[in-house]
Amino acid sequence: MLLLGVVLALGSAIAHAAWNTASKTIAPAGRPALWAVAIVESCLVVTVTAVVMIVHGKYAEGLRQARTHARTVAVLAVLIPTSYVLSLYATLHAPVSPVAAVRSSSLIWVALAAALVLHEPLGRVRVVATILAAAAVVAMVV
Repeated sequence: MLLLGVVLALGSAIAHAAWNTASKTIAPAGRPALWAVAIVESCLVVTVTAVVMIVHGKYAEGLRQARTHARTVAVLAVLIPTSYVLSLYATLHAPVSPVAAVRSSSLIWVALAAALVLHEPLGRVRVVATILAAAAVVAMVV
Protein backbone atom coordinates (compact mmCIF):
# COMPACT_ATOMS: atom_id res chain seq x y z
CA MET A 1 0.00 0.00 0.00
CA LEU A 2 2.95 2.31 0.63
CA LEU A 3 4.02 1.86 -2.99
CA LEU A 4 0.50 2.79 -4.13
CA GLY A 5 0.60 5.99 -2.09
CA VAL A 6 4.05 6.91 -3.39
CA VAL A 7 3.00 6.35 -7.01
CA LEU A 8 -0.18 8.39 -6.59
CA ALA A 9 1.65 11.22 -4.84
CA LEU A 10 4.51 11.31 -7.33
CA GLY A 11 2.24 11.13 -10.38
CA SER A 12 -0.03 13.83 -9.01
CA ALA A 13 2.92 16.05 -8.10
CA ILE A 14 4.47 15.77 -11.55
CA ALA A 15 1.14 16.43 -13.28
CA HIS A 16 0.50 19.40 -10.98
CA ALA A 17 3.97 20.82 -11.61
CA ALA A 18 3.51 20.42 -15.36
CA TRP A 19 0.14 22.17 -15.19
CA ASN A 20 1.59 25.05 -13.17
CA THR A 21 4.27 25.41 -15.83
CA ALA A 22 1.57 25.31 -18.52
CA SER A 23 -0.48 28.01 -16.84
CA LYS A 24 2.55 30.30 -16.91
CA THR A 25 3.21 29.49 -20.57
CA ILE A 26 0.00 30.89 -22.01
CA ALA A 27 -0.71 30.79 -25.72
CA PRO A 28 -2.00 33.96 -27.41
CA ALA A 29 -5.60 32.75 -27.18
CA GLY A 30 -5.29 32.36 -23.42
CA ARG A 31 -4.89 28.60 -23.58
CA PRO A 32 -2.00 26.63 -22.04
CA ALA A 33 0.73 25.54 -24.44
CA LEU A 34 -0.06 22.20 -26.05
CA TRP A 35 3.30 20.70 -25.06
CA ALA A 36 2.43 21.23 -21.40
CA VAL A 37 -0.96 19.60 -21.85
CA ALA A 38 0.83 16.60 -23.42
CA ILE A 39 3.12 16.34 -20.38
CA VAL A 40 0.16 16.44 -18.00
CA GLU A 41 -1.68 13.81 -20.05
CA SER A 42 1.41 11.57 -20.09
CA CYS A 43 1.85 11.88 -16.31
CA LEU A 44 -1.77 10.95 -15.71
CA VAL A 45 -1.61 7.94 -18.06
CA VAL A 46 1.56 6.64 -16.39
CA THR A 47 0.12 7.21 -12.91
CA VAL A 48 -3.15 5.43 -13.68
CA THR A 49 -1.29 2.54 -15.31
CA ALA A 50 0.98 2.15 -12.28
CA VAL A 51 -1.96 2.33 -9.87
CA VAL A 52 -3.86 -0.36 -11.79
CA MET A 53 -0.79 -2.63 -11.77
CA ILE A 54 -0.32 -2.14 -8.04
CA VAL A 55 -3.99 -2.59 -7.12
CA HIS A 56 -4.20 -5.81 -9.13
CA GLY A 57 -0.87 -7.06 -7.76
CA LYS A 58 0.64 -7.19 -11.24
CA TYR A 59 3.45 -4.67 -10.73
CA ALA A 60 6.28 -7.15 -11.46
CA GLU A 61 4.38 -8.52 -14.46
CA GLY A 62 3.77 -5.01 -15.76
CA LEU A 63 7.46 -4.14 -15.51
CA ARG A 64 8.40 -7.40 -17.22
CA GLN A 65 5.97 -6.68 -20.06
CA ALA A 66 7.29 -3.11 -20.37
CA ARG A 67 10.86 -4.42 -20.66
CA THR A 68 9.87 -7.16 -23.11
CA HIS A 69 7.89 -4.76 -25.31
CA ALA A 70 9.95 -1.61 -24.72
CA ARG A 71 9.69 -0.40 -28.33
CA THR A 72 5.90 -0.73 -28.35
CA VAL A 73 5.62 0.98 -24.97
CA ALA A 74 7.82 3.86 -26.21
CA VAL A 75 5.77 4.29 -29.38
CA LEU A 76 2.51 4.30 -27.42
CA ALA A 77 3.98 6.70 -24.86
CA VAL A 78 4.45 9.17 -27.72
CA LEU A 79 1.33 8.43 -29.77
CA ILE A 80 -1.29 8.50 -27.01
CA PRO A 81 -0.48 12.03 -25.75
CA THR A 82 0.09 13.15 -29.35
CA SER A 83 -3.42 12.07 -30.33
CA TYR A 84 -4.82 14.01 -27.38
CA VAL A 85 -2.83 17.14 -28.24
CA LEU A 86 -3.85 16.89 -31.90
CA SER A 87 -7.51 16.71 -30.88
CA LEU A 88 -7.03 19.80 -28.71
CA TYR A 89 -5.33 21.54 -31.61
CA ALA A 90 -8.18 20.54 -33.90
CA THR A 91 -10.71 22.12 -31.53
CA LEU A 92 -8.83 25.41 -31.91
CA HIS A 93 -9.41 25.39 -35.68
CA ALA A 94 -12.66 23.50 -36.20
CA PRO A 95 -16.08 23.21 -34.56
CA VAL A 96 -15.93 21.06 -31.45
CA SER A 97 -18.70 18.60 -32.29
CA PRO A 98 -17.08 17.09 -35.44
CA VAL A 99 -13.73 16.89 -33.64
CA ALA A 100 -15.34 15.15 -30.67
CA ALA A 101 -17.17 12.79 -33.02
CA VAL A 102 -13.98 11.79 -34.81
CA ARG A 103 -12.14 11.33 -31.51
CA SER A 104 -15.00 9.26 -30.07
CA SER A 105 -15.17 7.09 -33.17
CA SER A 106 -11.91 5.45 -32.04
CA LEU A 107 -14.02 3.28 -29.70
CA ILE A 108 -15.78 1.84 -32.71
CA TRP A 109 -12.53 1.21 -34.61
CA VAL A 110 -10.97 -0.50 -31.61
CA ALA A 111 -13.95 -2.83 -31.22
CA LEU A 112 -13.82 -3.71 -34.93
CA ALA A 113 -10.05 -4.25 -34.83
CA ALA A 114 -10.38 -6.45 -31.75
CA ALA A 115 -12.87 -8.66 -33.56
CA LEU A 116 -11.38 -8.67 -37.06
CA VAL A 117 -7.63 -8.42 -36.45
CA LEU A 118 -7.13 -9.91 -32.99
CA HIS A 119 -10.03 -12.40 -33.36
CA GLU A 120 -11.39 -11.53 -29.92
CA PRO A 121 -14.91 -12.73 -29.27
CA LEU A 122 -17.63 -10.10 -29.52
CA GLY A 123 -19.99 -10.72 -26.64
CA ARG A 124 -23.39 -9.09 -26.29
CA VAL A 125 -22.06 -6.39 -23.97
CA ARG A 126 -19.33 -5.36 -26.43
CA VAL A 127 -21.74 -5.34 -29.37
CA VAL A 128 -24.26 -3.21 -27.46
CA ALA A 129 -21.50 -0.86 -26.27
CA THR A 130 -20.17 -0.46 -29.81
CA ILE A 131 -23.65 0.27 -31.16
CA LEU A 132 -24.20 2.85 -28.41
CA ALA A 133 -20.81 4.43 -29.20
CA ALA A 134 -21.72 4.62 -32.89
CA ALA A 135 -25.07 6.21 -32.02
CA ALA A 136 -23.31 8.73 -29.79
CA VAL A 137 -20.93 9.66 -32.59
CA VAL A 138 -23.86 10.19 -34.96
CA ALA A 139 -25.68 12.25 -32.30
CA MET A 140 -22.63 14.49 -31.83
CA VAL A 141 -22.48 15.34 -35.51
CA VAL A 142 -26.20 15.90 -36.03
